[in-house]
Amino acid sequence: MVERPSDPTTVERLRKLCAGLPGVIEKQSHGEPAWFIGGKQFATTADHHHDDRLSVWLAATMGAQEMFVTEDPQHFFRPPYVGHRGWLGVYLDADDVDWDGLAGMIENAYRLVAPKKWLMANLQDAHQRMKDAYWKDRDIATTVRIGQWGIATGRAIKDKDAMGEVKGMAYDLGSFTWPGWDEPGIELTPDLIVQGLAAAEINLAYGGILRRADLPMSRAHWLVGAHQLAAGDLGSAVKELTIAEELASKAGSKPDELLCRGYRQLAAGEGRTDYDATLAALRRLEGGEELVGQLQTAARVLKLAPEE
Repeated sequence: MVERPSDPTTVERLRKLCAGLPGVIEKQSHGEPAWFIGGKQFATTADHHHDDRLSVWLAATMGAQEMFVTEDPQHFFRPPYVGHRGWLGVYLDADDVDWDGLAGMIENAYRLVAPKKWLMANLQDAHQRMKDAYWKDRDIATTVRIGQWGIATGRAIKDKDAMGEVKGMAYDLGSFTWPGWDEPGIELTPDLIVQGLAAAEINLAYGGILRRADLPMSRAHWLVGAHQLAAGDLGSAVKELTIAEELASKAGSKPDELLCRGYRQLAAGEGRTDYDATLAALRRLEGGEELVGQLQTAARVLKLAPEE
């Protein structure tokens, strides 16, 4: 009889992935470590229990089991007892376990099983923790990790309140990963910036689905355009920033309209005279000097300047 755990290091690595999710409780189930959320099981080990392998069984979305087992039977299998419910078995004793991929599968299993009310409460908590990670801890990696977890969780809930929370998190994540702020203590890698553009696009898409008003839609288009500006995709940036400017005008927000115009002029490489006129108009508004500083910082960081 095999002594369990047969591989304590591997089981402990699995435990950290499962137990690290909010609200998870570990219990013994049929002599194996298993993980529960809201009283429902979403993962369990199978350590030489039904065969001579070490594995984890996970709740999975419809069709995932068949796809993974068919495409990669060296790493995935249909587990007994729960296989008919779509659960997926993952071998942990293979030489090349994809732990990053497994972490995503575990999170998906967790979302499938967790009660909707519980997920929603933790989604709101995650949004605040994401803000704290950025503004208080200046930890952009944790900011992005929490943000991505929250966005994926909210998209799995699929109701209006969750969509609103997803939109808010996506906007903040897109903003936090935009290099044009030149925020002290925040170092953005190219990969983080790419993830920020993806978040900005999610925010824009959810704004449309939720039929948000002109001003929030203007800011959603601005965020996408600002990321495209940073990426050097100037043609796409001009299109998004033009829409943002038009929506801000429609909403009656002069500061937003002029700010979007300034970014559009930078993206389009318009003349210095027109750009300076935009800055002058901003300065005449209450709080406009701060917006001028925002434009000037972005122009410096992104190495953009109007034509002389």
